[in-house]
Amino acid sequence: MSNLCSQAPLSTTPIKKKFQVKYDINYVSKKAENVWEDIWDSLGIPCSCLSGKCPQCKQLHTFQLLDASRGIFYCSHCKIRGNGFALLQYFNQWDQDEVLERVGRCLRLRDKEFIYG
Repeated sequence: MSNLCSQAPLSTTPIKKKFQVKYDINYVSKKAENVWEDIWDSLGIPCSCLSGKCPQCKQLHTFQLLDASRGIFYCSHCKIRGNGFALLQYFNQWDQDEVLERVGRCLRLRDKEFIYG
């Protein structure tokens, strides 16, 4: 696993926005490929959670990473499924914009990779 987000974990408290910054979801998705485990760990989902125990319902032996490079997951107990962004939404109860912004910050994307809203 790379040290992409190896600095101190980012806060899981809601971001107080003074202005709206929107990252391009396609660009962020592409940059996040193959580093989702680092991103999740940095944003409050320990990698130990990703080996059978669902981070949402906490049931053992139900959670599967179907494609770790794209963050695709499924829980056979609570039926949640999705990509790396969705896992952060379920686990931290963030909305889509906040997840996208936090992943963009974790990846240290620059201004040219934003779309201003």
